[in-house]
Amino acid sequence: MGEANVLQAIGDVQQFRDERDAALTSYQEALKLFKAVGDHLGEANVLQAIGDVQQFRDERDAALTSYQEALKLFKAVGSNLGEANVLQAIGDVQQFRKQMDAALTSYQEALKLFKAVGSNLGEANVLQSLGTERLSQQDFTKALEYYQLAQANYEKIGDRYSQSRNNIFVAYARVGSEEYDRAMEALTNSVILAEEIEVESLRRSALEYMAAISKERKSWASLNDILPKLIASHPGDFDLTHIWASALYEQKEYEQALSAFQHIMEVAPSDSSLWNEMANVLESLERFEETITAYTRAIEISPDSAYLYRNRANALLMLDRLNEAEKDITKAVELEPDHPYTRARQGYLVLAQGKFAEAIPYFEFASQNDESKSWKIGLALSKFAIGNFEEAQKELSTLLSDSDGEERKDTSNWLEKIIKLRPELEKNAQPLRDLLS
Repeated sequence: MGEANVLQAIGDVQQFRDERDAALTSYQEALKLFKAVGDHLGEANVLQAIGDVQQFRDERDAALTSYQEALKLFKAVGSNLGEANVLQAIGDVQQFRKQMDAALTSYQEALKLFKAVGSNLGEANVLQSLGTERLSQQDFTKALEYYQLAQANYEKIGDRYSQSRNNIFVAYARVGSEEYDRAMEALTNSVILAEEIEVESLRRSALEYMAAISKERKSWASLNDILPKLIASHPGDFDLTHIWASALYEQKEYEQALSAFQHIMEVAPSDSSLWNEMANVLESLERFEETITAYTRAIEISPDSAYLYRNRANALLMLDRLNEAEKDITKAVELEPDHPYTRARQGYLVLAQGKFAEAIPYFEFASQNDESKSWKIGLALSKFAIGNFEEAQKELSTLLSDSDGEERKDTSNWLEKIIKLRPELEKNAQPLRDLLS
């Protein structure tokens, strides 16, 4: 029996060190010995441990079998605590397999047993699992209720690690109910607790979620406070630098964004999506030759991505390199003929070629199938180019009422291209120029 206990302990160490195969071997040897001496409790504990390893290895059916065998043995020896722990594990497997009703039943049975034996930790863990089950069903109110009950139990026993972790779950439920400020409060509490116990993984998880919420809501002041803290704690972290670069781009801090992307490209030079993002920054800086070079690098890596050809075509159009732009748009048509962005690029190409009437159906299709304001602006400019001045002015007045400086500048550039192609439009252009000033 002593040998069996030692083998189980060795398996526990191996499991902690993520040595799953070795852990499974140790547990199976321990199981044989516990069976040989008739130690049903030892046998049940090892079967539960085997089930945990199988869970980590995504062997759900095998894990469920091991847990159910352990459950029978815990019941036979009258171990309510062991029974409760296994019922919770069974519930976890069932939840993963989307067997929500069965999972709910297992969790509730486990909760009763934990309450009966007075295990606040067990009770809290099951309440958290119940919250996660409700969260998966988008029942955010009930999920929050379970998480708050779990939190009260974690606080009762002084488990700060679990309090910190549970606060992140509370935040998920708050976000689901669109209670963003309350979510940020929960995450702030999670960070404070994680710092107190010096668990950086929890601190990072909470801060990253705070950053994601801030970015989604465009709360730039909050984001600009959070991300530098994370990056300072994890210098050279690729993912964090990428989040920061993207956030700087959205804030129109283009020079800083470019610097961040250049640093990223040193680490991930073979990622086409990153080259595309850096090209977007360069385009916003009107460094069009460098923009085209960056898009070209992206295309070399992902030659079948239509969006890359569309994006490079846009930069080529800005430089009036129409033949090259036409080749890229032709390739985009070949790859994604009915994508609204493809049709829109076709519209801008023929607009730049002076085929104003031909541009209209392209922009109409794009506007009907995508919400981007740019296609509606292209449509209005096309109408101006064919002489529908009042209609064009009316539409542009509405479209540009809440536009930023970049959008107005881009529209102005296209207006001047059109007038250059058809000089007689000059006498009707002033009202549009006034709109764009």
